[in-house]
Amino acid sequence: VVVFGNLLDNAIHECEKIVESGRDPVIQVKMAYIDSELIITVQNPVHRKVIIENNEVADKQSDGHGIGLVNVRETVEKYDGSFAISCDGKEFTAVVII
Repeated sequence: VVVFGNLLDNAIHECEKIVESGRDPVIQVKMAYIDSELIITVQNPVHRKVIIENNEVADKQSDGHGIGLVNVRETVEKYDGSFAISCDGKEFTAVVII
């Protein structure tokens, strides 16, 4: 719940900014259970490119936005999973394997 809730909350927060700019946002969520591993992928549009360094958001906002990804990372590590994020300037992608 921590993983999925935080990823979805971040995606919704970003999509609110997309709506304000007059665009129609789409959040894509994919979940699969393969070889005893749960794979969760969440993709959402961004209003500006998110800078990522060492698989972490480099420009965390002062309003606390970005803390959710820390919670995701800590939860995934607790269960010996893996977590990766990327942003191409148009879309932010988070992938969790537990």
